[in-house]
Amino acid sequence: MSAIGEPRYLRDSKLHVSIRTNPSGQMAVHPFGILTFSERIVPLEIEINKFGNQLPKDTNRFEIKVNDNDLKTDEAREQFAPANFLR
Repeated sequence: MSAIGEPRYLRDSKLHVSIRTNPSGQMAVHPFGILTFSERIVPLEIEINKFGNQLPKDTNRFEIKVNDNDLKTDEAREQFAPANFLR
């Protein structure tokens, strides 16, 4: 998703974080950093059938998956207005 790395979607933190892709095309985060994905644009892990007043064009479900079993993850949820995404 193109919103990853946009400054307006990065939360304030005491540790300055910059997101870059390495030569393999994968994202890297500092070992002491915390990367949090937010539901500010679209809710995660539910099927939506509208986006504001528009119909979703390409997909109706968004998920973030971790491919590294050794990576520690915690779920972070945010509130969203169901009327913007569900009929």
